[in-house]
Amino acid sequence: MPEQGLHVRPPADTSGGPARWCPAASHWCPAGRAGRSIRAAVSRRSVLARLRDDRELGTGLVSDLASRGYVVATIDHTYEAAEVEFPGGRVEVSRQPNTPAAITKAAAVRVADTRFVLDELAVLNSGVNPDAAHRPLPAGLAGALDLARIGMFGHSLGGATAANAMAADSRISAGIDLDGTIVPAGMPSDINPMSQQLTNLAGSVAKRVGDRPFMIMSDDSLGPDRDITWRGFWADLSGWRLFLSLRDSGHYSYTDDEEFLSQLVTARIISPSIDRRVVVPTIGTIDPDRAIAAERAYIGAFFDLHLRHRDGSLLARPSPIYPQVQFLAS
Repeated sequence: MPEQGLHVRPPADTSGGPARWCPAASHWCPAGRAGRSIRAAVSRRSVLARLRDDRELGTGLVSDLASRGYVVATIDHTYEAAEVEFPGGRVEVSRQPNTPAAITKAAAVRVADTRFVLDELAVLNSGVNPDAAHRPLPAGLAGALDLARIGMFGHSLGGATAANAMAADSRISAGIDLDGTIVPAGMPSDINPMSQQLTNLAGSVAKRVGDRPFMIMSDDSLGPDRDITWRGFWADLSGWRLFLSLRDSGHYSYTDDEEFLSQLVTARIISPSIDRRVVVPTIGTIDPDRAIAAERAYIGAFFDLHLRHRDGSLLARPSPIYPQVQFLAS
């Protein structure tokens, strides 16, 4: 049985109150105030699973989706994340070396973790609490999740995980890769990173995704032809697809680093020399407010279109509201 840390963020209270946040632990929190039924708050919501090495770096995007009415489950992968705390206080830290073999293994483990979490969400939705203490669930939670409408997104290797998990599990209806090279689960660890074999393996992931919708958002004008795995994956997607890029962004613009590092630079806590050498290569030169607003808008629009069948006009063409977003392929 895979081990991982799970954090579920419920949606905003539909009475108009603020979104209720779960503490950083593997359990549910009520989405409404005392006396309010959880069903009234989440009411057959779609579910999004967000995967990263360190789930806390996605807090901004996760909280925005929760404010839109989604239930968002985030996963820390044990021995890969910086730390994972289990019931009873046991803490496991990262033991993963930065090697091709370790990354290949992590890609497969992440898929297993994802499928385990989907199974446990189904158990929870049946009215049974799958946590270690088997505590009673909040009233009204059973049956509140619409597990027929599940979306998934991730950054970097988390983006590859979204693609791999979709390829392995038909329960995931739509996915987003935020600037992540496709690392096919189960690929040989000694594969040539510039080989046609790797392109073909990435294409085989897309073929198993099938006609389900998928979106890629890259950094700084990089299109599907700029990554050997994107080239194969993109060519073999057979359903709705969209490739966007954030002009002047960096790889970590899709994380909370975009907001935090820029504030540290503005406050001169980070020196101008470190800004040039470290921060700019990390998050680019895009205006942080514009980057965050665009990411939230397009990710939200994607899931609203494909999980809720709402208006997707933002995804149809470039918008003057978000001039940094480039439409590179569809």
